[in-house]
Amino acid sequence: MTLSYHAQYERADRLARLEEVLGFTNVVLEVKDYGDYKRYCVTSSGIVIVKAMHEDFVITAYMITVDHLYHLCMKAGKKQMPPKLYKRVCKNMERHRDLYYI
Repeated sequence: MTLSYHAQYERADRLARLEEVLGFTNVVLEVKDYGDYKRYCVTSSGIVIVKAMHEDFVITAYMITVDHLYHLCMKAGKKQMPPKLYKRVCKNMERHRDLYYI
């Protein structure tokens, strides 16, 4: 996996903190955005890893909000958010608000 300059240097602290607190777990939802040529990969720990469309190139990663999760689920054609993931995101938003600002 290759990291973008942004992920490797400008957001290195964020990635390290996300790994330390939440961990990069398995991807449970992947949404392709053909307009921006990106893939939004949502992990079971509530992290979004933004990758290039056709390669394993990480652009950035951040903790997802409930609103963003809802938007990605609708874009993926799902009628509702996965219940376990929804609960995890709510818990993250309550316990780890500081992770949204790094």
